[in-house]
Amino acid sequence: MTDLQKNGPCCPCGRACVIAGLVLLAVVMIVAAARRPSVKSALARWLDTGGPAPAKADFAYVLGGGMATRPAAAAALYRQGRVDRILVSHIASAEVARRGELPEFHELTTRILVALGVPPEKITVIGRNCATTYDEAAALADYLADKPEAKVVLVTEFFHARRSQWTAERVLGAARRVSVFSAPGDGFSADSWWRDPRGVAAVLNEFSRLTFYLFRYGHAALWLAVCLSAGIIWFYLLRRRAASARGAAAASAQNMSAQNASA
Repeated sequence: MTDLQKNGPCCPCGRACVIAGLVLLAVVMIVAAARRPSVKSALARWLDTGGPAPAKADFAYVLGGGMATRPAAAAALYRQGRVDRILVSHIASAEVARRGELPEFHELTTRILVALGVPPEKITVIGRNCATTYDEAAALADYLADKPEAKVVLVTEFFHARRSQWTAERVLGAARRVSVFSAPGDGFSADSWWRDPRGVAAVLNEFSRLTFYLFRYGHAALWLAVCLSAGIIWFYLLRRRAASARGAAAASAQNMSAQNASA
């Protein structure tokens, strides 16, 4: 058991929520101020810590959510012989699932995996009523307690990759061999997310959630510096934009004066 599992979070939840909200506001302002697509792409690519498909790993762990992309990506890794088994987290039931109107998340994920060619005996459901990425990391730590040498690939979308990997490393320990495979977004990518309402919601919400996790489960002082840096970047972008606008206005006025003088 790691120190984080023993001692719990490092920062009160209420304070982390407030800070996460402020950072989300700062990111929204940065995106609004940044006209260049390259800046918006860079924001999303920073969230993506996923690497290429692994040569070989023991498990692919399908994290909750992303039903349209994550199970398919995990099934592809299995069919290519890159993983031996697939782990699925047991997610806390939604109201419609409790009423029996829809299957449980892990049941639906299992059905998709089987339909895509993964044998049922190669799928293992772990944890119980996981409600957060942290819960899923804790479930993985429990499952791997007697498998110290196992290699695990977390399967999620690009915007969720950094928080997933950071959380897994915090809960399992830095020595644990955990990597991330980023499934494509559902209709958007790191280079186009701002053109799709779902992409805008996913990326901006992820910055807020990542900040919450860093303050809730990480070292608050270090990440406060990150937040301040984001604020400075936003201020710089706004000033640069305002200076460009003033320069354009001055040039336009000068041209008009020149035309009037020649007339």
